[in-house]
Amino acid sequence: MRRYSFVFALILLFSLFLANPASANEMGFSVQAILPENQVTAEHSYFDLKMTPGQVQTIQVALTNDTEREIEVAMAANAAITNGNGVVEYSQENPTLDPTLNTSFSEIAHVEPTIILPPKAVKVVDIQLKMPVESYDGVILGGLYFIEKNNPENPAQATNVQIDNHFSYTVGVLLTETETKVHPNLILNQVSASQTLGRNVILANLQNPEAAMLSNLRIEAKVYQGKEETPLYEQVTDELRMAPNSNFDYTIDMNEAFFEPGDYRVEIVAISNGKTWQLEKEFNIQAKDAKAYNDQTAYQDKRPKIDLMPYFIGGGIILVLFVGGAFWLGKRSNKTTKND
Repeated sequence: MRRYSFVFALILLFSLFLANPASANEMGFSVQAILPENQVTAEHSYFDLKMTPGQVQTIQVALTNDTEREIEVAMAANAAITNGNGVVEYSQENPTLDPTLNTSFSEIAHVEPTIILPPKAVKVVDIQLKMPVESYDGVILGGLYFIEKNNPENPAQATNVQIDNHFSYTVGVLLTETETKVHPNLILNQVSASQTLGRNVILANLQNPEAAMLSNLRIEAKVYQGKEETPLYEQVTDELRMAPNSNFDYTIDMNEAFFEPGDYRVEIVAISNGKTWQLEKEFNIQAKDAKAYNDQTAYQDKRPKIDLMPYFIGGGIILVLFVGGAFWLGKRSNKTTKND
């Protein structure tokens, strides 16, 4: 269980670093977990709780308003997912959950959707946890997500510039019941051609179907055409993370290349904490899909130009032969007429 806590601490720290570049003063409010007696590791600033089947528990967080104005904060209990960058995320209220996730954190936790913080005040907020009746092995991972609503000091809201600059805060929640060790796994599902921000890409859906976090993940991906042994594209990505029972589309960049119809295959070597997976999947790019994506790329100026010179030369030769042949046949016809 301590290993779960350590890995989760790294994942939560990394995801918070990406999601919350602002300090508490810039946000106007701060959030602190009030750790209960069943906290596994007291040194952690997030909830790391040992639970029992069917248990109902109220946990608490303290929200502090550091400003001279009233603040309205939206709150949500979100399941942990893995986003398209290979980062564990807690900010989506209604994400598409992996089919292997039997019970999500959002089903277990019940929160106040809106919290009003008076100026220079501290408010303790209750969150009710209601565990499933059936026992489970592994972890349930989620986050208590807080975001300030309608901040008048946010310059992006005072202009017509469409910038999503709302500040958010997340308190992680890690729930375990048993000491049974659950190991993460990695499966390569469907592979397909796609497009991201005007760039042609290959999407390889990777899935962790186990109730365990997958950290320090290194992906070495290669794309081949048909049965060829030399890869068309290669890509290596380090330090990816996956939430328990989650999947995401790993993006393989094509270096501004254009799709060509045909059969392809992806080979992936994935490494995480001493465990290695070798994955392979064949896929096909249809002509209509290739054309549709190619026509929408942001680098049309790099599209291969059709060299018309061979056609001009070939057409010229055919024309000369046609005219020459007609002239020769005409002369021959005249000679035949005179002889007659």
